[in-house]
Amino acid sequence: APGLRFLARRRMLLPLLLFVSAHRPLAFVIGQGLCLCSPIELLLPGVAVGDWAALLSHPQGGAVLERLLEDVLVSDSSSPAGILQ
Repeated sequence: APGLRFLARRRMLLPLLLFVSAHRPLAFVIGQGLCLCSPIELLLPGVAVGDWAALLSHPQGGAVLERLLEDVLVSDSSSPAGILQ
């Protein structure tokens, strides 16, 4: 969620949503690749590679991520602060 708020302030949610939608068929492969990179968490504990790997390795992980981005995009554009900034 903090990363999504950062992307919302930078107006990068829509390009990210388009990227995720276009690459949804590769979500499982990306999730499995992140599983291979999970030892990085020992060196950088704040990265949360395992969480991303679990999300993207799930059969509906790409759709869940896309739905989350859509919800944040809609809530950001409907708030008065999001429109004025």
